[in-house]
Amino acid sequence: MTNPAIRAFRPDDAPAALELWKGSLGERYLLRPDVLELSVVTNPHARPGDAAVAQADGRLIGFAFAGISRSEAPELAAERGQAWLQAVVVAPSWRRRGVGRALVRAVAPIGRETAADRLTAGGGLFYLWPGVPEDLPAAAPFLEGLGFRFEPGPSYDLRGDVSTMPPLEVEGARAVLAAAGLALAPARDTDRDPMLRFLLAEFGGAWWHDVGWFLEAGGEPGDVLLLRTGEGASDGAGEGSIRGFARIHTPASRPPGWPMYWRADSPTAGGLGPIGIAAALRGRGLGRALLVLALDRLGRLGHPDVVIDDTTLLGYYGPHGFAPWITYRHATAPLGSILAGADAPSLEDR
Repeated sequence: MTNPAIRAFRPDDAPAALELWKGSLGERYLLRPDVLELSVVTNPHARPGDAAVAQADGRLIGFAFAGISRSEAPELAAERGQAWLQAVVVAPSWRRRGVGRALVRAVAPIGRETAADRLTAGGGLFYLWPGVPEDLPAAAPFLEGLGFRFEPGPSYDLRGDVSTMPPLEVEGARAVLAAAGLALAPARDTDRDPMLRFLLAEFGGAWWHDVGWFLEAGGEPGDVLLLRTGEGASDGAGEGSIRGFARIHTPASRPPGWPMYWRADSPTAGGLGPIGIAAALRGRGLGRALLVLALDRLGRLGHPDVVIDDTTLLGYYGPHGFAPWITYRHATAPLGSILAGADAPSLEDR
């Protein structure tokens, strides 16, 4: 075997990277071609050198990528100064030989661009996982060896079957909303700007970015459900009429959303999130009613096998049949300790 060479990922590496991924992680986390392209090529924050590969004996034996926010939008000020390690995959026969560490050191300098002082495992504006999947047992020891320290408290992707949702529960949810003068309906093209202003005001820049980018990339407005006051629900008038929001995901949704990333090719797969209501309306059962009607819509569309990604709200979703599907742990490491002794030329120069 020859010593591996580390270089920047190129788009024509995608087929080999997908094969490497499949051979390393199997069917559990089977990486889709469109998800890989979205993560490292069409992602508007991605640049050459954010992703790296290791080659040896004429084949790809390692792959890694990291991410930052490169937006100057003031709405994303909270994301600046952060850096996220999104994935590290090494062929089984090459593990424990320093390839993974070399790949991390190749992509970690991205953090210097935003003056980040720490590197977070997973998460960010475009991610494969929001944290470290607990069912990848080699991941935690590898990260701890790099200086990552795990935080207490997991988060979850939840999964449930909404095909058996009781009709009375659905009717009750409609009644709760109607009593508050609210109704739920799919968004329209003309809703884009008021919807984004609502999301920014109520939930911050991450949701604003997520939905704004989805629509700019060609996503269907109808994949977003808006909770409005009665008048706004009937005529679409006025951003002030928007009181809540839910994004649904189906196999046809393009670009794909996080709840669909690790799903089998099943026509019944669906996803939900993010979802929320205006702060002034919370604590009145309206958020639960919004959840029930969003899940009912997925069921009626033929997608009852629903995943809700990256949440800690087991008590909120559990009564509706949802249980943990993937458990994530969260970890960070000082960027300086990872980069110590790694001042090699940038990947773009190799």
